[in-house]
Amino acid sequence: MERLRNELELYRSAQTDLRDTEQRLRALVEHAPIVLFAVDRDGTFTLSEGRGLETLGLKPGEVVGQSAYEIYQRVPRVIDNIRRCLAGEAFSEVVRVGELAFETIYTPIKDEHGFVAGVSGVAWDVTKRVRAEESANELGVQLLQAQKIETIGTLAGGIAHDFNNILSPIIGYTEIALDQLDAGHRARADLEQVMNAALRAKELVRQILIFARGGSGERRPVQLHLVVHEALRLIRSTLPSTIEISQRVETRGDEVVADAAQMHQIIMNLCTNAAHAMRESGGVLRVELSPEPIDEAAAARTPGLQPGPYVVLTVRDQGVGMDDSTMARVFEPFFTTKKSGEGTGLGLSVVHGIVHSHGGAITVESAVGKGSTFRVYLPSAQVHDEATVDERATDVRGRGENVLVVDDEAEVARLLERILISRGYHVTTFTSGEDAAAEFHAHPAHYQAVITDQTMPRLTGVELARRVKAVRPATPVILTTGYGDPLAAMPPGTPVDAVAAKPFVASELARTLRRLLDAD
Repeated sequence: MERLRNELELYRSAQTDLRDTEQRLRALVEHAPIVLFAVDRDGTFTLSEGRGLETLGLKPGEVVGQSAYEIYQRVPRVIDNIRRCLAGEAFSEVVRVGELAFETIYTPIKDEHGFVAGVSGVAWDVTKRVRAEESANELGVQLLQAQKIETIGTLAGGIAHDFNNILSPIIGYTEIALDQLDAGHRARADLEQVMNAALRAKELVRQILIFARGGSGERRPVQLHLVVHEALRLIRSTLPSTIEISQRVETRGDEVVADAAQMHQIIMNLCTNAAHAMRESGGVLRVELSPEPIDEAAAARTPGLQPGPYVVLTVRDQGVGMDDSTMARVFEPFFTTKKSGEGTGLGLSVVHGIVHSHGGAITVESAVGKGSTFRVYLPSAQVHDEATVDERATDVRGRGENVLVVDDEAEVARLLERILISRGYHVTTFTSGEDAAAEFHAHPAHYQAVITDQTMPRLTGVELARRVKAVRPATPVILTTGYGDPLAAMPPGTPVDAVAAKPFVASELARTLRRLLDAD
């Protein structure tokens, strides 16, 4: 009897321990941020527990007795995983359910005969981790894209330099030939066409440098219609035939004080986005430019504007349009509706930053299926025409001065010599910076000016200028370059007095040289 009482007491104690353990496990499951689930061979839920169900909008046990195949018919990955586990495979995987992500472990349930009778699993919310990983990946892609752009910029700079050296003789000798022909000569019209084509090529190279390098230059009065025309010429060749460009650009009252390169960037980014919105269906890309006075009422409706005269750039498309939530984020950095690899999400945020740095504002209007309209407001410079001296009438001829010319491209050096001799200068040319430096050091008083290329082997144009100034500081030095204006990136005190961008126009170079000599 005593033995029976002892066994009964042990049984009751074991039952109590079992209930305590069950309660602790249930409390753990109910409060742990996980989801415990099980389904049978037919895919019917037999277990659904855990506080993690709250993130799915479910309660514990709510889906028990329901088919997982019906509940997750819009999440085919979940159905595939259940079937995969029912086939006997145990595995773990991150599963997407709408905007959420769950790390999920699937384990086959086997009966006493070793056959799979169902699936058990545990899942927990890893949405924050997955989003952080995706953000890191996106930043990596953006860094790679930036590195590619930098490489393209370097390549474009080298190509532009070489191409400008080719254009320089074309423009220069054409200009010399035109100066020698009478106004009625029948070859004059043909040569003028050659000159016009070469000047268009010069502008194209300049634009390629601007966009590839993404530089920021000095803000000056800019006639915006010229920038618009140049940008549209550049972008037109990149558009499919299904997209038409329509422009209504006023050419008066459009002056703004701006960085011309950044104005190009604004137009290119807006037009590229508009074209992307129409790439499937095609349509008309409309670009408008006009002066517009903004009164107090209009300024109050547009954040960031003050009453006054503005120049308004409008870019409209007939694309897919945007809903309100997308429009609210359209200027956010890294926000994009494009597919992975098609955009960085920086274009419109950069446009927004440029516009606001110029004291302007940008607005957007859009509706799904009805296209989008972006308006850029830039303060008018109110530049007025003033009586100026006709530079062509100014005497820019030489007065027998001796000029030292240096360029490692022999053809360019001969062209400079021809231009300057025809305008009354005595010229000594070198194709080596070191030889030119030695010549100037030996006869510094003989030369009244130096014209040197920037990019030369062994001795650059700036270093040559430094040696010239060290011997005779008053000697003016003109730097020629096919890379744009290098002085903007140089520290104060750079020993160069002027820059002549290749391919230079003879009359402009002559005016620059005359101005420096007369100021001496």
